[in-house]
Amino acid sequence: MNTTEFLENTLEPILVGDLLKQSEGNPLYNFYIPAYQRGYRWDKDQIMDLLDDLYDFIYITKGDKYCLQPIVVKKMTDGKYEVLDGQQRLTTIFILLNCIKKYNTLLKTYSLSYQTRPDSETYLQTISKEINDSNPDYYYISQAYILIDEWLTNQIEEKPSIASDLQTAFGNSVEFIWYEILENTIAVDVFTRINVGKIALTNAELVKAVFLSKENMKLGFSERDSEVLNLIQNRIAFEWDELEKKLRNDKFWYFILQSKKSYETRIDYILELLSDQSSQTNDYASFRYFYSKIKEKKQNTELIKELSAKNYSLIEEEWDNIKSVIEVFEEWYADPFYYHFIGFLILQNFSIVDIKNKFLSATTQEFNSYIKESVYDMFEGIDITSLRYGPDSKLISNLLLLFNIHSTYKVPDNTTRFPFNSYKDKIWSLEHVYAQNSEDFKEKDYINWLRENLAAIEKKFKSKEANDLIKEMRHQIKHFEDFDGKFDNIDFVSLVSSSEKLYSQGLEELDSESLLELEKLQEALEDESDVLGDSFDEELVTEQNKINFLSERDSIVNLALLDRDSNSYLSYSLFDVKRSKIIDLDKEGAYIPLETKRVFLKYNTKEPDNFFYWTVKDKLDYLEKLQLTLEKFKN
Repeated sequence: MNTTEFLENTLEPILVGDLLKQSEGNPLYNFYIPAYQRGYRWDKDQIMDLLDDLYDFIYITKGDKYCLQPIVVKKMTDGKYEVLDGQQRLTTIFILLNCIKKYNTLLKTYSLSYQTRPDSETYLQTISKEINDSNPDYYYISQAYILIDEWLTNQIEEKPSIASDLQTAFGNSVEFIWYEILENTIAVDVFTRINVGKIALTNAELVKAVFLSKENMKLGFSERDSEVLNLIQNRIAFEWDELEKKLRNDKFWYFILQSKKSYETRIDYILELLSDQSSQTNDYASFRYFYSKIKEKKQNTELIKELSAKNYSLIEEEWDNIKSVIEVFEEWYADPFYYHFIGFLILQNFSIVDIKNKFLSATTQEFNSYIKESVYDMFEGIDITSLRYGPDSKLISNLLLLFNIHSTYKVPDNTTRFPFNSYKDKIWSLEHVYAQNSEDFKEKDYINWLRENLAAIEKKFKSKEANDLIKEMRHQIKHFEDFDGKFDNIDFVSLVSSSEKLYSQGLEELDSESLLELEKLQEALEDESDVLGDSFDEELVTEQNKINFLSERDSIVNLALLDRDSNSYLSYSLFDVKRSKIIDLDKEGAYIPLETKRVFLKYNTKEPDNFFYWTVKDKLDYLEKLQLTLEKFKN
């Protein structure tokens, strides 16, 4: 359905309690479910979801308003309302009200009738705890009544006032979004378009209808003819579509996205940010915010006078506010510094609205300092050498993420950008650069590990232990190939442990010289500390920490950032094998974070002389680069 078909329609929240109003003992609101509508078909899960939501709203979240969903109606010549959309929930609320009547016999309700069931109005007013299988509609309705009645009975044991609390909530805070369409619109056409997906009554569609209302557009103008209103309607509708188109650019979208929700239209996310409704579970919270805001401003006569003096409508002002926010985000997106480090803060759940407000209120220098300070504050006072995989994994992941973002930012080619769209599309974890133990290795991955690591061991090791290991690995591979994927009583953990032992022995020989130099530096510091007192104590502790953590597999210098699928693909292999796999992934076009590639290709090592091992020298240069990166954010 085109939004223009809804321009003169009634669109407003309406309390459930208002639908219960009576006139001379009869309901003011009488709803008619036409034959082209599907009958009532809600199952247990759908009903329980609604009941649980209402319970949470009343007793847990205790919010201000709760929007059930839109109901689309058209007034008929006899005064009844033909229901075009929302009848399932309207019927369920009606059944719940009938259950509440057991505890308040004076409660009155709206009326419901189904065109396909001539006696439905009478039946619905007299539902009982008895399955009615005379037709599918009554069967599902009677099931719903029994389920809701039992739920209410059970809840009363813990919440004796729940019936009256529900009634109070319906009267004060639980509402539908009332969408009443024009008299000259053909109801069945509206229903058809709604149900074939040509319209989605999302927050964005509802807010858009508020913004395109001619009555709202007149606010702030002493005179405005219909032709001018049509032009402004078309302009806002066009600009709305253009904003949605901009947000469909995944690189821009994932830069600003700070939500795990999925959105039917991406402008819904912007509306959430502006209305500060991102934490709400209510699907229509941001619509309620904009509707109430405009309604409140309508009543502000001084504001309307000010707008009239400028020939500037209230709607145009609100729409320009939305556009200006997107313009700020676009400015950040275009600037390499803002893009990378505001993008980092957004990933760390800094309030994007707070960042925007700071941007608009501060000088460029002040804002740039604010960004750097916000980044640095996350890691200030932390000794990198004390961080360990497990207890500090989140902090390490954040630091390595910053490391990768900063390195991408520093690439001289300004067209190179950290791909937030690729990053947010995956689940990330820490990969051990040097192989970890194999206890949680899956049997389906044994054969790949054997083939890949056999080649590395054959290339590097010549000892008796290595020959014994190579012989067993070859035997298991051949047995697997000859006997339909079966191994010969394989002790896989022992094979991995043996390969790691060979690797460790070779690494210890290679690292001994580097470690000896560090120990000599430590001894020199100890001698100076004895002479000069406490002034060298801090540096001495730092060097001692450095020596201790260089040999630990769980220290940050043995960790890199990798997505979960690639992490699994590397599968506890030796460094040389992992390095080859990283190169293969890179050749295939997989996204490997820049600093993860640099680790395995040893780009950070000043004088790389061995590509089979991850050595102390490599770790020291890696550590230095990490520390220098953090220093960049000190103001």
